Amino acid sequence: MAYQSTSGIADNTADFFSKFRSFIVSTVGWTVLQEDLGAANPFLYISSTGESGKETIYLLFDKYAATADKVCVRNALWWNPGTSTAVLPAGSTSYNYIATKDAATFPYWMYADLDHIVLVVRIGTSYQAFYFGIIRRYWSANMAITQADVAAGSNVVVPVDNASYFKAGLYYQIINRDKFERMQVTAIDTVSTPQTITIATLANSYLAGARVGEDVAPVMISRSDTALTQLHTASRYTGWNASLIDVQVAGSAGGAYGSAANDCRYNLIGIFPYWAYCNNTGQSEIRGQLIEVYETSTTWGVSEDVIDAGDGVTYKFFYIGSRGFAIRE
Repeated sequence: MAYQSTSGIADNTADFFSKFRSFIVSTVGWTVLQEDLGAANPFLYISSTGESGKETIYLLFDKYAATADKVCVRNALWWNPGTSTAVLPAGSTSYNYIATKDAATFPYWMYADLDHIVLVVRIGTSYQAFYFGIIRRYWSANMAITQADVAAGSNVVVPVDNASYFKAGLYYQIINRDKFERMQVTAIDTVSTPQTITIATLANSYLAGARVGEDVAPVMISRSDTALTQLHTASRYTGWNASLIDVQVAGSAGGAYGSAANDCRYNLIGIFPYWAYCNNTGQSEIRGQLIEVYETSTTWGVSEDVIDAGDGVTYKFFYIGSRGFAIRE
């Protein structure tokens, strides 16, 4: 589904949750796994295979009665349809949430495609932004699909739809349902039918349809008390862990750009990527950049101003925390 956006006024948290569900499911096309917005603790669990059709994105949204003025968010490795349960959910009600108001109106802005969701709300005079889903990888986004079941073991030959994505000797990730690991490819065969890769050691068995690539699940959820300067992820280059890890978000243009005025020669405004990286010991990596969320001057305008890029493309400007954000409309 193509990139979509909407905005409006929510009457309260319940109304926001309903409008969010309508936009994400009916307009953008995410799949409902399970929902009950009328429960004492309303919830909406959704998934997407991304714009490519090969992603594994599972997001869990819960409104707990005991948690005021927020919709809590988690991500999961997989949704088990047989038991209707999330497998290895990761997230905290303290840090991963959408700020709302249970008993008051508030403006909202929603931006999404099948890869990601960006939300902005204004609570009182304060703007807050939230990001959920995958990022644009700096690793390759190519993923091969396994063509048959494979068993755990050593020197495992795995049939795939495209072995040209791989190089012998390098390490890759494999994911399917409730299994996720990092392994080394020792050989490739692009001539056989089907094509194959050979894996040095495979700790788990995988059913046909597993995805294999350099970064198979770069799913992020906002650490929501940090104004998009931090995200959380359970997907690491070593595999999946239900314990979240901090991912920093940095503007690509450096500190001076944040307070720079627009280009006085042509009265233009520049926007640059926000990129996500992890500097935790043992997990250091640059993962990629936020999708359709950009850094811009903090002094350019006021929140809700529109940046016109021409050819019908516009960006909404928000001053959040100490940063200028330009989000594609």
